[in-house]
Amino acid sequence: MRTRGIRPNFVEVAGEAVEGLYYDRSLNVYYYYTIDPITKKRKKVTRRNKAKAALELYNYKLETAEQDFTKVFFDSEDDRDGGALLKSSDDKSYILAASMPDKQQVEYIDADGCKCLLTTDEVFNVPNDFIIERFVELLDASPREIAEIFIKMGREDLAGIINLPKNYKRSKTKLSDVLEWYLTEEERSRDTIRYSRLFWKQFCDIVNVPYLEQITLSHIKAYKQQLKAIRTRRKLSAKWLSLRYESVRRVVRHAKLHTENKRFINDILDDMEILKAPGGKANSRTNPRPISKNEFQLMLNYFRAELAKANTPTRKIRYSKWIAIFMTAANTCSYFQDLCDMTLVKKAGHLGLDLDNNTLSMYREKKSTVKVAVLWKETVEAIVLFRKHQGCQTEYVFETKSGKKNTASRLRDEFWRYIRPKIAAHYDNEELLRIEFNQIRDAGFTACAVAELHIEQRNYVSGHKNTGDDDAYLLRQPRLAKPACEAIYSYFFGEGQKVG
Repeated sequence: MRTRGIRPNFVEVAGEAVEGLYYDRSLNVYYYYTIDPITKKRKKVTRRNKAKAALELYNYKLETAEQDFTKVFFDSEDDRDGGALLKSSDDKSYILAASMPDKQQVEYIDADGCKCLLTTDEVFNVPNDFIIERFVELLDASPREIAEIFIKMGREDLAGIINLPKNYKRSKTKLSDVLEWYLTEEERSRDTIRYSRLFWKQFCDIVNVPYLEQITLSHIKAYKQQLKAIRTRRKLSAKWLSLRYESVRRVVRHAKLHTENKRFINDILDDMEILKAPGGKANSRTNPRPISKNEFQLMLNYFRAELAKANTPTRKIRYSKWIAIFMTAANTCSYFQDLCDMTLVKKAGHLGLDLDNNTLSMYREKKSTVKVAVLWKETVEAIVLFRKHQGCQTEYVFETKSGKKNTASRLRDEFWRYIRPKIAAHYDNEELLRIEFNQIRDAGFTACAVAELHIEQRNYVSGHKNTGDDDAYLLRQPRLAKPACEAIYSYFFGEGQKVG
């Protein structure tokens, strides 16, 4: 039976077509399909970044499908530098000289034609028909050296698709070291040591990378999905989940004491915010009440007063930035991460923040859901003023001074350690020290409820999924969120201005 339409071509990664990966030109997203292990239903997964989509599909294929593998063993007994490669006796695997512990055994033929028995700890499966980026990260050699090794193997196809970024650096923080740091820093109880090792080993087995710097959001999502599947199959409690989530977070958090670059650990901890057990401690909120109109106005007026008397570029940038952050967060019901992900709309495009038409259409990175809003006049003016003081050149709305994408951990630290204490001291009001940034988002929800809007309106602006809504249509019609944005404006500033 003939299917309707033309089947889309597979996306190419570094010159090689990746089977199962497609590109939607109208939405400017890459997508592939997965099968839910529980319901057995097909699910469409979309990503804006091609390399990220390809890597996630690669990991998914490794978990669900058998592939043709070439085995590469690490020879810990070979003292030669440069990583010599030798063919094994079974004609299906290769020996790569490196420094590794000895555990497993494999027979191979050395350069003199003699049979040898090698003991080795690591065996890496290299898929013949897919990208090799993740494998290269595991090897203690440069991409050029690895490419030469593959050419010697007669696998020019693998050597030709090594495509790492120019600023590529080998990872250094081993996951095994991270656990030992946590267990040896101070005396731990027997139960703590026992369960920490058990839970950390389970985490390492699922993410399947040797270094902490290699962990991405896709790895954490895979960890969460597998644990949820185990819990569902074995009918375990929510506490079973929360114990494992909190143990893993605690070990990662402790690694900040032993590393110089703490930013990447903060990024991992930000991604681990999705590890929340339903009804468990990790899902509880210490202060769920919305920020009041008076509290919001006090903080906003402080920023404006400081900006008015600022006499240095740094102070002008700081306070214009926080005015823009507060206005945008209130207008669009956003977390710090949503603000960091916001980009300006490209020419002839529709995804991003449009300062000319006062609209926002974007995907929320962590949830892969659509978020739309109609911007207030004050919000647009605040963003334009900040970007003018900052001298912004990139597409990111709230870029850093160095022109890079901002991070939620950086904004959160600045808010907690500098902004909030300064405001509380200025007004001599300790209650302002208890304000959490996510209470601005909570106020947006409250405003929609007070205005008696349908829950769909709140979901449009907050980035929650409405059953039956088409994402492609919603991205092109951000003014569907206009009633919600007007209700939020009335909550914070009273009646008197229509939005958009």
